[in-house]
Amino acid sequence: MDQFKEAPNNPFDAPVPGQGMTDKPGNYPWEHPPQYTDTMEATEFVWDKLFKVVLKNLEYLCKI
Repeated sequence: MDQFKEAPNNPFDAPVPGQGMTDKPGNYPWEHPPQYTDTMEATEFVWDKLFKVVLKNLEYLCKI
C-alpha cells in the first residue's frame, strides 16, 4: 500500500508558464525604477540612516 502514498512535493504545483506575464505590472519592488541612480546619493542616504541610529544609541548611552 505504500506504493500509492503521495509524494512530499508535487511537480504539478507550480505556476503556469507565462503566468507572470499576465499579472499587473508594479506588484513587486523590483518592477519599479530605482530610487537612487547616482552612487554618491545612495551612499549618502545609507550613511545618514546609519548615522542616525549611531547618534540615537550614543544619546541613550550618555543618559545612563
